[in-house]
Amino acid sequence: VACGFRDLAVVGGRLGALAVIRVSGQAFTASGAVLSVAVPTQEVDNVTRLVTDLTSGRAVIEWDE
Repeated sequence: VACGFRDLAVVGGRLGALAVIRVSGQAFTASGAVLSVAVPTQEVDNVTRLVTDLTSGRAVIEWDE
């Protein structure tokens, strides 16, 4: 999950508060950060929707299989 600095605190806080998600890393970029998260397969759509809503579509979300 890549997001800008303006969204980072909200996204990181919400993801970190969800029991089904494990935030395993954070790498800063020139414009924000990339969060590495582990999400159960059945929750991917819900988490994608949550992050999209929180950032008004600004976050870039890529899932590994």
